[in-house]
Amino acid sequence: MVSAINARVNGVVRTILTNVSYRSAGRPSSFTYGNGAVRQLTYGWDNRLQSISTGALQSLSYGYDANDRMSSIANDYDGSTQTFGYNNVDRLTMGRRHDGQDEYWSYDSIGHRQTHNRGTSGFTLNYQGNWLKGVSGGSVSRSYQIDALGNRTQLTHGGATEGTDFYYDPFQRQRWVVRGTNQTECDTARAGTCPVMTAGLWTYGYNHAGQRTYRSDHSPPSRFQLRRGTDYFSRDSLRTTRRWIQRYLHAPSGELLAETAPNSNTDDGAIASVYVYFAGQPVAVIRNGVVNYIYNDHLGRPEVVANSTNQPVWRAKNYAFHREVMQQGGSFGALNLGFPGQYYDAETNLYYNWHRYYDPSTGRYTQADPIGLMGGVNTYGYVGGNPIAAIDRNGLYTCVLTTVGPMGVRDHAAVYTSRGDGSGGRALYDPAGSYGAANGGGSSGLVIGEAANVSKFAEFHKKQQVEVTCKNTSREEEESVINKAMDLPAAGPFQCAEMSSTALSGHPSFPNVQAGTF
Repeated sequence: MVSAINARVNGVVRTILTNVSYRSAGRPSSFTYGNGAVRQLTYGWDNRLQSISTGALQSLSYGYDANDRMSSIANDYDGSTQTFGYNNVDRLTMGRRHDGQDEYWSYDSIGHRQTHNRGTSGFTLNYQGNWLKGVSGGSVSRSYQIDALGNRTQLTHGGATEGTDFYYDPFQRQRWVVRGTNQTECDTARAGTCPVMTAGLWTYGYNHAGQRTYRSDHSPPSRFQLRRGTDYFSRDSLRTTRRWIQRYLHAPSGELLAETAPNSNTDDGAIASVYVYFAGQPVAVIRNGVVNYIYNDHLGRPEVVANSTNQPVWRAKNYAFHREVMQQGGSFGALNLGFPGQYYDAETNLYYNWHRYYDPSTGRYTQADPIGLMGGVNTYGYVGGNPIAAIDRNGLYTCVLTTVGPMGVRDHAAVYTSRGDGSGGRALYDPAGSYGAANGGGSSGLVIGEAANVSKFAEFHKKQQVEVTCKNTSREEEESVINKAMDLPAAGPFQCAEMSSTALSGHPSFPNVQAGTF
């Protein structure tokens, strides 16, 4: 296990964290940042997180209801408390913010948000099937256009004919965003406030794995140019209109490792920020040669960034579906990391989430789930309407895998988790399975790293059909599933279903699974 992390910065070794202690299950319980701040995580007898403290800048305590759902977050730093309420399928229906305002959400039977009330403001969401077509209430009047594949293609306000247009490449990745004129955009996440979104054209590039490699800002085309079919999106045209470009480097598992600054128009701009991770969460950002330390909430969402003397240089208030940045700028600037796996784009007020984009004002994605109904009937939903308990690092899923052999016989079962390996990485439990045996699973059947991949599992079993049944689960639940699997004896022939169901049994996302029921 990791006991310390150091980084060489401008030729000098700097401490990122040290003195790491672990619980028996392999979870970190405490460590010391390089600036001297001690981070402590306490758990109850039931293995639930009770509190997080990080030096003098962060102190969070967590409460739970009788159904094991998070009911409160007390912030001792500013004396505020958030409280939460749920419906009978565990979707979040009420949240009291740090400022004392209450927010309420209602849903239809498959999880589409129907209403959102905050203070004296009330908003109604309108749908055409699965497609969100508009949001109205108070100062908010937003209309959306959707293409035949379910992608958001236009956002307009107050009945305007022009707004923000979204364009996609053949792989359904958001490729260009165009706003021909400055637009006043009101949304529900900011309680109906109406900032002016500046005109521009933005382009986005991706690698073979769908990870975003750059975004760039350009002077906007006129509507006349677009209507006349001017090839404004050609490489030569975009290069002449470009104002800046920012490039990104991701790990194979999706974490953002480094980025250039968004203030240069050169193709080979120097790296400005390097991110350091521990246990699946960002713990430091090295920016322009200076180490800054990231203090996260229970989800791994940054709440505070502190410098070498433990003074805050950035701070946010994290709410259920969004956040409000309270302090940024100066020599540090902004921090765009949001929910785990997400990156904030100020030009659209959306979060890039690997395979699609998350809209905090509606609590849902702007595109349907690439895996279709395997991710659930509501293909736009984010973590089942409960973002204080679960995360979705890549905009996709965690799954139970079943292979179907000749005559429709289901002959093998395995379990995939996106964050279950104990350090925030993927894990695939393949008891008595040939895929696990071929990928280092040994007698336990546990596959981690790059081989813990649903697509690779399906390719390995390409002569069979692979059924994928998916749930959004918290990291803690996924780690519990894998820990339980590792406590089981080695599976014998024909015991895969018994072992997989035993690993899943007793977990809240699988209430009907009993050991040996597959």
